[in-house]
Amino acid sequence: MAEDYESKSVRVFIKVSSGSTHVMRASSKDKLEVLQWRILEITNIPVDQQRFIYRGKTLNPKQTLADASVQQDSILHLVSSHTAQAIRAISKNLDGVIEKIHSMSRGEPVYFAHDMQYYLEILFSDLIFGLYPRFVFHMNILYSLVEALVKLYESPFTGNKDFAESSILVLLLFMSKEWRKSVTHKYSCVVSFLCFSFSKDFPENRIYFDCQNTLKGLLEDNHCLNLFKTRTETVREIFPVVKELADKLCKDMVSSIEAITNIRPLVAEVLQDFKIFSRILHDSIQEQVEHCPISLPMVAVPCVYVEEIESFHDICVQLLTNIDKCLFNMENFLPLGGKDSYENFCCYLDILKELNRISKLYEGLEEQFWNLLDRRKISLRALIVLRATQTEDFLWLLDHKDGIDYYYRMCLTTTITPKGLKYLHDHNVIHRDIKCANILVDANGRVKLADFGVAKVIESTIRSSWGTPWWMAPEVINSRIGYGIKADIWSLGCTVLEMLTRRRPYPNLEYQQAMFSIAKGELPHIPDSLTPNSRYFILQCLQVDPKLRPTAAQLLDHPFLE
Repeated sequence: MAEDYESKSVRVFIKVSSGSTHVMRASSKDKLEVLQWRILEITNIPVDQQRFIYRGKTLNPKQTLADASVQQDSILHLVSSHTAQAIRAISKNLDGVIEKIHSMSRGEPVYFAHDMQYYLEILFSDLIFGLYPRFVFHMNILYSLVEALVKLYESPFTGNKDFAESSILVLLLFMSKEWRKSVTHKYSCVVSFLCFSFSKDFPENRIYFDCQNTLKGLLEDNHCLNLFKTRTETVREIFPVVKELADKLCKDMVSSIEAITNIRPLVAEVLQDFKIFSRILHDSIQEQVEHCPISLPMVAVPCVYVEEIESFHDICVQLLTNIDKCLFNMENFLPLGGKDSYENFCCYLDILKELNRISKLYEGLEEQFWNLLDRRKISLRALIVLRATQTEDFLWLLDHKDGIDYYYRMCLTTTITPKGLKYLHDHNVIHRDIKCANILVDANGRVKLADFGVAKVIESTIRSSWGTPWWMAPEVINSRIGYGIKADIWSLGCTVLEMLTRRRPYPNLEYQQAMFSIAKGELPHIPDSLTPNSRYFILQCLQVDPKLRPTAAQLLDHPFLE
């Protein structure tokens, strides 16, 4: 005999196909048919036509809630046998709809347009967003419908294209609103097929871009994206999308350098889409081939889509050629343009980052990529100063030590250090020992402030003297007058001077001499050979009066860091 169990009050949520949800309470010892009689009172659905679905299984109404493992706040889906019959009818009628679409493609007169829209809306609104998780896995029917609509779109008969387009837009609308991960992946495959089908004449095809945007939205889910990239068909279906976007990107790059005095920014949306889809294609190719880098031509390689993989190499070469021209033109433009004009160049670093990723796929292409960067060092350095921060935007550049010289590595470090100081100062923490020895750069190029042994939370003016003499601010040495976070700014100026000259400040002075000189307000020697912006930055930091020194936040906008 089964063990007796304690009766508990259980609250359950019952979702009806109409979209409404009913909250009910019952004992864990109550049978599910108790809930059915209550549903009858509310919805007028006969008890013998009610079925509860819980965790993908149909429950036996003779079971108790406890036996069915229905717990507190469980959600039960209510399906009536009437609705189930309707689903079977829709499925049967959908087969008929598909056959009629084929008839329309052949030019045969069919009068059922309103019925077609009705069936589509019923299918997707009631089934995708409703209570029937199993039905959405009938992908064969869905693919048959999509293939029929594509064929209808391509047929030459009047009205067919418009009808097919409106029907496909309905499908895209409902697919884009799907939220279940297991189903999203399946729909992304359908939309990818549509993208491929309409990519042949995309310049005149508005629906192609609707498909592309829908696919992009579905692939924002990482689970869906990871499954999508492992499909064999992904290489074939995504390649036309990448080629179309690469062609647009090349066209934009050519337009941006038509006139040296009229540098125009690239279309950000095109670049962003190219990054998304090229990465998908890149990862899918890696799934298909056994070894990278790939040697071309791909002779006797066990791979399905050889032509697409080889053509992706050609796309990368074409983009390399165009970005080379852009960087060359940028070198000529740099002496002429102002800061605002330089902003138009920032997207070049994004393009280079993507080309770096793609170049690793193919034998010899990575060397070609780095040769380009060596050839265009002037532009590359300017891009680093303009754009790179402590993010992945520049970490890949550090793999190529010859591409970035000491000065521009120093600029990266100087750009990032004030951000660290700003964070500390915003939290009322003073470091008190900023110098090159306490700024660490890890193997990935990430900059970190180190040695917080003398750091202090500021509650009031500090009067204790701590730090390394050659980098200490005057008010720190004269600690009786007190000091605050602006002491770190003085130390930062000394640190930048140290990085630029590769010598400590006050290099000819000993410990006591340096402290005596700083206490009198004497500045360290700043060579005339430094750039005007770097000298200005250092002098701003080395204001004897701490009130005149900029904050770390203000330094982030200094021309030297821009």
